[in-house]
Amino acid sequence: MQGLRRTAPLLAVVLVAVGLRAGYFASYAAHPEFRTPMLDSEWFHEQALAIRAGDWSAREATFRGPLYPIFLAGIYALTGPDPAAARLVQLLLGG
Repeated sequence: MQGLRRTAPLLAVVLVAVGLRAGYFASYAAHPEFRTPMLDSEWFHEQALAIRAGDWSAREATFRGPLYPIFLAGIYALTGPDPAAARLVQLLLGG
């Protein structure tokens, strides 16, 4: 019983956080940009697709680092090139 009293507040915080993230994801899914990347999202998406296809070179000079496109390419390797899947993974990871 003592253990339950200690973990109950943490469990409540986790459940509230998951609920808020699920609500945000559900409401954002109706936004036009959700499935169609634009601007920076589009650039990262294209870089991730190139990396997934084996092209590790940047197509143009850039100030962005390579880690995020590599992360996206890994998600795309598991789920297919779906920006919604990448958004869900990022949401579950905390941001």
